[in-house]
Amino acid sequence: MSEFVHVDSVEALTDFRVRLCKAAEQIGLGLEEADVEIQRTINWLKQEQHTYWKAEVRTRSERAAHAALELKRKQQEKTPSGEKYSCIDEKKALAVAKGRLEEAEQKLANVRRWARRIEEEAFAYRGAVRGLSQLVASGLPESLAQLDAMIASLEAYLLLRPPSESDSPPAAKTQRPPPDSGDTG
Repeated sequence: MSEFVHVDSVEALTDFRVRLCKAAEQIGLGLEEADVEIQRTINWLKQEQHTYWKAEVRTRSERAAHAALELKRKQQEKTPSGEKYSCIDEKKALAVAKGRLEEAEQKLANVRRWARRIEEEAFAYRGAVRGLSQLVASGLPESLAQLDAMIASLEAYLLLRPPSESDSPPAAKTQRPPPDSGDTG
């Protein structure tokens, strides 16, 4: 049995090392991008949307109050003939204003609910990818060190030359006694 091993290509390990580094870089960038996008969405909900709908509730509440006052004022007025106005337009305006206020209140409630929900989901996501993130951050250098050691070991091994037949010591020739000359003397 030969004491030497046939090594086809150290380049395959080197290529694998390069691809591993690229994959780790892409994974790291992907995780960072996802985290930034999650945080951007949380900020958008908690700041922009919350502020917008809170202001809308206030504005629409004022409009509904104004419409209610207009209806009340119109109900107290009398026509020149002494009759009450029908107030149909004012009632419609108040109904529209109340509907818009309810919509804004519902949107604000939705924003609050979804802001809490996305924070919970973001926490769960971060927990789920923590292992992958740690593997990329700390496990990769260890794996690269092992690959480097393997590559160096194989390259050093390839520098050794397997002994060829010309390098091996000559086989001991068995000497035969010279042929008998026939003298039995």
